[in-house]
Amino acid sequence: ALKAYDGDEIRIDRKHGPPLHAERPLLTCCLAVQPRVIEGLSRSKGDLIEKGLVPRWLFSFPKDTVGFRSFRGAPVPLEVQYEYEDRFTELLAYSGEGVSLRLKQTARARFEQYYDYIETRLQPCGEYVGFRAYASKMHGKLGRIAALIALADYLSDSGRIRSPMDIEVEHLEHAWQICEYCLAHGRKAYGLMLPGSELDPLKRTWLYILKLLEKNKRMGDPHFTTRELHRLLPKSQNMKADDVREHCQKLQGRGYLRHCLLEAGPQGGRPSEGWEVSRTALDYED
Repeated sequence: ALKAYDGDEIRIDRKHGPPLHAERPLLTCCLAVQPRVIEGLSRSKGDLIEKGLVPRWLFSFPKDTVGFRSFRGAPVPLEVQYEYEDRFTELLAYSGEGVSLRLKQTARARFEQYYDYIETRLQPCGEYVGFRAYASKMHGKLGRIAALIALADYLSDSGRIRSPMDIEVEHLEHAWQICEYCLAHGRKAYGLMLPGSELDPLKRTWLYILKLLEKNKRMGDPHFTTRELHRLLPKSQNMKADDVREHCQKLQGRGYLRHCLLEAGPQGGRPSEGWEVSRTALDYED
């Protein structure tokens, strides 16, 4: 299945049957299932999640409209319907050789920005760590979706496909909107499949404390202030200073930190609320 997804040649010599050969395999999955089915994937035979098939999918959880539907629902506008049908008919009718796609210079630079955005969030304390296997394949999905958008866009302009064909910045931007949507819904899917897969908030705070000490080269003097830690945490965590303080207090209860007051700097002022990291905890991390 994984070779078919990537389009790699398949050769299988079967003991009790003729050999199987697929020169250019193609696997397309389009499933509409209940959330309970997704939840059951973690218990499926063959370990679909760990072997890499499920992380290659794109998940979508449409808004539940039950109770808000109208008997006289608005139809799809005719111009949208006709354009949709025309583009897909042209794509499906194409029977030539493979199309060579290339990123334009500006598109390559934008792709690198998106790549770095995803990659930094896959780090041990990143926001994608709870569904890392899924998010780590979003770079490739971004390229695939941009290519499909470019094909459809080019057909609408010229009515035919030629090779090579350029992928423009706007194709990548439209593809990224889809990827952002799928990342958010992939997080939900992994929450159903692997309950507790999201990194524990307290563990995440501890990882950021270690990052703060490393950033400030303070492993020899493991002190930091609540304010410093609050500034380091990404805005996506939506944590206030009181939330940071509460996490530090819980880590103190577990023996990771000790509350203290740090002396004011050269300019004077009041002492700052600070924390000292346990040497034992640092030795464990080393």
